[in-house]
Amino acid sequence: MAGTDRSGVKTNKRFCKQQIMNELNIDRLNLTSPYTLWRTENNSYGFRTNYGVIYRVGFYKNELIWADNSYEFGINNENHKTSPNDNKVKGTKPI
Repeated sequence: MAGTDRSGVKTNKRFCKQQIMNELNIDRLNLTSPYTLWRTENNSYGFRTNYGVIYRVGFYKNELIWADNSYEFGINNENHKTSPNDNKVKGTKPI
């Protein structure tokens, strides 16, 4: 079933179903995560490494993409500290 989105671009309605971001269970995540996670704004999660680096990880709504309900994934070093190769970061899985 064809239609148009807000910008007038033709879309296929079968593939443009509205998706709702599910909130993750922070207590369950912290049971196995090497670093303690906390919930931040915008459906994201943060954690601090042993080296003092603060990371924010999450999916962020992208208003620039034409399709409604478009998100992008990001891993941000919030305090811009340099971190050595830290295997615990890989094991901290907020998603």
